[in-house]
Amino acid sequence: MKKTILILGIILFTLTGCSIEGDSNNQPSQITITEWNLINVTGGIAGVDHDFEIGDIVWSFNNINALLTVNNNNTEDDLEDGLSTGSYNISFIETNDDLFLRISGQEFGEVIISGTDNEDMVIDQNSLSTGQGSDGFVYTFKRTTRVVEI
Repeated sequence: MKKTILILGIILFTLTGCSIEGDSNNQPSQITITEWNLINVTGGIAGVDHDFEIGDIVWSFNNINALLTVNNNNTEDDLEDGLSTGSYNISFIETNDDLFLRISGQEFGEVIISGTDNEDMVIDQNSLSTGQGSDGFVYTFKRTTRVVEI
């Protein structure tokens, strides 16, 4: 149970990672936005292994509105790169202390966040809430933040 609470807390913290900073002396306010950059895709029937640069494919989770916004700048049609640019409804399933992502009503895979500062995320399509899958993809992400003045 403690593991579940910790994982859920980390997900909520990183997925809604926006904060407003500023003071009342007419200084511009700032928002810090947390983004997940797809850096690698492995697996599938063909056994693909593709690396992407930070910023090529960016996922932004909005936990308040239960939305995932994807900005996919990959121009190579033959590369597996997850989702196309757009917004997707999301939800999470918790089973046996594991967390699974659902996108537009379909289970996408198990979410694993790791790293010293929770900066790494893996979504494994071979691990589903209903059991092990096969020939799915494993998506590896690196967390970045950016500050926007409002």
